[in-house]
Amino acid sequence: MSETCNRRQKCEKTRYLEREKCIFHCDKLNFDANDIQQFWHQLRDEYNISGVYGINQDKVFEGISFPKFQNAHRYPFNFFSNNNRLERIFTFKKCVFFDDVDFTNVQINRNIIFEECVFYGDLKTNTANEIEIKNCEFKKEITALRCKNLNISNSKFINNVLFIVGKEVKLIQAVFRKKFEIRGSSILESRYVKLSLINQFLLII
Repeated sequence: MSETCNRRQKCEKTRYLEREKCIFHCDKLNFDANDIQQFWHQLRDEYNISGVYGINQDKVFEGISFPKFQNAHRYPFNFFSNNNRLERIFTFKKCVFFDDVDFTNVQINRNIIFEECVFYGDLKTNTANEIEIKNCEFKKEITALRCKNLNISNSKFINNVLFIVGKEVKLIQAVFRKKFEIRGSSILESRYVKLSLINQFLLII
């Protein structure tokens, strides 16, 4: 049997332990704490990310299966930022998130883009300039998404959704199967949050 990852799209990386795919592409359902730590360590190396010197260019993560996010309280530095600040655009394309996507300890000063991703946990942010969600599917409840501007297109939300937005929410062909709620990030902002429904295609089923 080949020792390389058997991902359908060619990958030359070595299979992770007894799994059929490498550490980036295998599912993360049974990942323990050691597996999670090993994943983030290898991802830092693969994408040349250092918590000491910071991130000096935009990053695109494509086709990766993510386990639980590391918490800044338990580790010397947060994976995605230097001094808990994200100053570059991060794009996640065709990724699967097996746990919460957790940016709650990061001040996000640029955009985060999710494209063709699947989420099996919450999407958590305390502050972000702009979040873009394109052609994604959310399997679980969304309770902790907080940002200034939120753009959603061609995406499906299976469970309850709460967005806390400071300025504008733009929805293009978004499907919400359960409760959908938008709040301002303050009492004052709740009066002025702009909601744009493009193509008049907001479905609440």
